[in-house]
Parts: sequence; C-alpha cells; structure tokens
Amino acid sequence: NMNYSIRVPSSLKIISKRKRIYTDYNFSGLLLGFSFHKEIINKNGFSGYDVLLAINTEKLPYKIKNYRTIEDHWRKRLGADTFERDVIKQTDKQIIYSYKDKYPPHYSGFEGVYSKESYGYYIKAITSKELFQKYRKQIIEVINNFKI
Repeated sequence: NMNYSIRVPSSLKIISKRKRIYTDYNFSGLLLGFSFHKEIINKNGFSGYDVLLAINTEKLPYKIKNYRTIEDHWRKRLGADTFERDVIKQTDKQIIYSYKDKYPPHYSGFEGVYSKESYGYYIKAITSKELFQKYRKQIIEVINNFKI
C-alpha cells in the first residue's frame, strides 16, 4: 500500500492534496508547510512557513527494480530544474540529495526518492538559502524520518 510516516519538529499544515485512482495506477500528492517556531503572518494575514514539504506517492502497474527507475519516472513528470544536487545517502531502494538552486533566490533543501515493490515515493523539502543554512540538521532529520 501507499502508506508512509513522517515526523516533523512542529505541526503541519496541509496546503494542497491530490489523488488519482485507476485500476492499475494510483497517485497521491501532498503539499505541506511547517515552521520551526510559529507560523509567519504578514500584514495581509497570509501565513507562511519555514519549509514546504511535498510528498508524492505512486503505485505503478509494474514492479519497480530500484530507485533509479522511479527517479527517472519522476524527473520526466516534473521536468527540468536548475538545482545542483549532492548525494547524501544511497542504497538500491532509495537516494537522498541535498540541493540548491543555481539562480536567485537560491532555494535549497533535501529530496528523497524511494521504491518498494510497485510503489514509488518522492519527498522534497524546500526552503530559503538562509533558513536551509540555519536549520539544515533539522530539515535532514525530517527526510531521514520518512518511513515506508
């Protein structure tokens, strides 16, 4: 099944969620926000977050050999980006990167790609360059605590 668990250092807010269910294909996508202290509220009453966390899961109609299969699949779905990536952790079933955007405002974060049987999981934490430098250890803990 597409179940997973994650721990974050504060409460999460669901920003959006999507789901598609077909006979031999399922997709679930969540966009979450969290802060290390309290929500950021500007003069217009808009609340912001220190970190945006995207979690996408898919059940494909075939068994996924390794993380590379699902990573290629996700790269085609998401398209090109301008991130420079460094591998943090890698096994046959997962890869975790730290990344930063080459261009201003230099968004930074971590992303992970995981495979298990016919299921693929993609998680991405994105934040500002400044907050990434300040909370790097806490953000990687969120990614490391992602369990399938």
